[in-house]
Amino acid sequence: MLEVRFIGDTEGIKAIEPQWESLLGKVGSVPVFLTREWVRNWLKLLCTKTKPFIFTLWNGNELKAFFPLGLKSTFFVKRLEFIGHDDGDYLDFIVDTDSKEASIEILISSLREKKGQWDVCDLKDFPEESSNYELLRELLKKEGWKAISYDTWRCPYLEINGDWDSFLKQQDKKFKYNLKQRKRHLESLGKLEFKKIQAREELEHYLPQVFEIHRKRWKGYAIYSRFSTPGGQEFYSELARDYLARKMLRLDLLLLNEKVIAFSYSFQWNGRYLHYTPAYDPCYAKYASGMILLMHILEDAFKSGLREIDFTRGELQYKSRWISGARQNKRIVFSSPTLKGRVTFPIYLLYLFLYAEVRRLKILRVILAKLQQWRASLGIKITYIPPDAVLSPVEVFKATASKVDPPGYFSSKPIFFKDGRTALLKGLRLCGFATEEVILIPAYVCGSVVSTIEQAGLRVRFYEVKENLEPDFKDLESKSTGASALLIIHYFGFSQPLDKVLRFCSEKGLLLIEDCAHALFSRVGGRPLGTFGAFGIFSLRKTLPLPDGGMLLLNTERAVEAKNIGKGYSISPTVSLLEKWVEFKTGLSLRSYLLQNDRLRNGYIRRDSKKEVIPENTISTISLRLFREVKVEEIVNKRRENYNYYLKSLADRKDLQVLFPELTEGVCPVGFPVLIANRDGVYKWLLRKGINLRTFWDVLPEEVYSSGYPEARKLSEHILILPTHQSLKEEHLDYVIKQFTT
Repeated sequence: MLEVRFIGDTEGIKAIEPQWESLLGKVGSVPVFLTREWVRNWLKLLCTKTKPFIFTLWNGNELKAFFPLGLKSTFFVKRLEFIGHDDGDYLDFIVDTDSKEASIEILISSLREKKGQWDVCDLKDFPEESSNYELLRELLKKEGWKAISYDTWRCPYLEINGDWDSFLKQQDKKFKYNLKQRKRHLESLGKLEFKKIQAREELEHYLPQVFEIHRKRWKGYAIYSRFSTPGGQEFYSELARDYLARKMLRLDLLLLNEKVIAFSYSFQWNGRYLHYTPAYDPCYAKYASGMILLMHILEDAFKSGLREIDFTRGELQYKSRWISGARQNKRIVFSSPTLKGRVTFPIYLLYLFLYAEVRRLKILRVILAKLQQWRASLGIKITYIPPDAVLSPVEVFKATASKVDPPGYFSSKPIFFKDGRTALLKGLRLCGFATEEVILIPAYVCGSVVSTIEQAGLRVRFYEVKENLEPDFKDLESKSTGASALLIIHYFGFSQPLDKVLRFCSEKGLLLIEDCAHALFSRVGGRPLGTFGAFGIFSLRKTLPLPDGGMLLLNTERAVEAKNIGKGYSISPTVSLLEKWVEFKTGLSLRSYLLQNDRLRNGYIRRDSKKEVIPENTISTISLRLFREVKVEEIVNKRRENYNYYLKSLADRKDLQVLFPELTEGVCPVGFPVLIANRDGVYKWLLRKGINLRTFWDVLPEEVYSSGYPEARKLSEHILILPTHQSLKEEHLDYVIKQFTT
């Protein structure tokens, strides 16, 4: 009796790797695109939005079948596909030969049980010899599933028989003569040599050249190739290292004066050479450098005893000269047995048809690429860098259909509001402060904090902060008499010295309030900020791409029980999210121009800081739904990565001061704060270049200006926060750094 075990994460995949490799050895399939190295790296580096949706069948402790599927959610469809979809030339199920039909019957039954989790299953590039394809097609038809199957790529191959000299004699004499002449021309330019990568040091040395050659070869076409993307290059680098160790990598190079002018990134297994990704330097196109390298590869294959050269997918013209036959890859597409699956199915098939037709229009790709090059040559590039993260329309509309359950990140249950100031007002009221009690707050603070405390019927007393943004405890000591609570701000995601703060509060009998508007997801010793004081308040949209959202965490027995405020719904938050995405993608933003007007900007800040808080204002439904989808670890890692990128580029500059020159463990930075002399001039310059930054807070409460507080005022006048949010890639950071340093 076969037992089904479902795997929905990468940890589950790692746990069965030994049994997986053993099964691969039994079935004799082409394992290049089915190994643990391929699957692990593909999920981690190439398709991070594809989730494992793997079914395994077991007979006791023996793995009998492995179905490597992934689930990818797009705008209108949740699609099951092979792990390696579009990148693996031959994909298949891995099934023990003595249980094929029973295994595929169980797969179909398992897919039916999980029918609500997917809409369409699109399995492409079954190899021609796969019996799994025929069995799946027949069983789906037998059970009445809505399915379609058809041929896709033809895969030419050369069966190696005889010796190289005999094979070469069969080739066209004119072709051989021309190729020989071109090789001589190349040799006249310098030292020409062929190289087969066999050592790790060689691999690391030549891989950057390989990727650059590929980029140059295809830059004249508006064509998508993962081989030229940062994620793709990382994937193929890791795969090359793994496969070199297993003697499955074939990286063949043609070198001229020790520089790569053509390459073939390919694989070799069981006497079979799989010609995967070749390219040549277009500067040497007239010398047929790619064909010269291929001739050498063919000669090496004959002389080393290989049985076949597999040219893999596509019948490109250069392959036709050498082939002895071609195999036909297969594709099968079927719908989930649900109403949505049946409705989605014909729409998805139409999409596949249109996509295939567009790919065939080579001239269209060339025209698009020429337009891109023309625009770049004229400097026609409009860039807008937003201060906060953005969401694509797909992510926005996906959220409108999800459930409203906040993630269990915090130990206590959060209460949600429209914004952080509403959370603060509610926290103060729930803690039962008497009228006119005094709250100690930092002088470097947003005016809305002051107006909210006063709306609660309480009084504020300012204390100074140091240059490193920590409380000035001497000033605090002199002002603590008669105070009831201390409010601290974890500026920009960095924690205040909590041991010292908590000790001070204990000695003075003060209630601690944590303002974590900048510190969502920051931790100290593994414990989230906002959980150390009586209560913590958060502004969700300073870290997440939400239209609104404040959050309150109650951590004290003094607080009375509170029910979560109900969720409101409006179309405007959705429109706001889409508007910000359009700004980011098109580079067209009115904000960059309006914010350059000091009178307009400062007037808005002052009016907003004094705006009365309406306690009944609720968080929007879409914000709660988006919050539910948050991947905390990914966001924290990306923000830390971006922060460190700035740190490497700007830490040694003498014309600015980095406020936090060390990114301590647990910090989720809301930005990269620096102090700069001509802050306002730099700020307006960056706005003109489409870079919208935060300047917390260049307008302080009026009482601060009339009562001293030099450090707070210095921070207010000179601080600039470079964006570190998760929507930014390295190219965006480079643009910010370039314009900032200019």
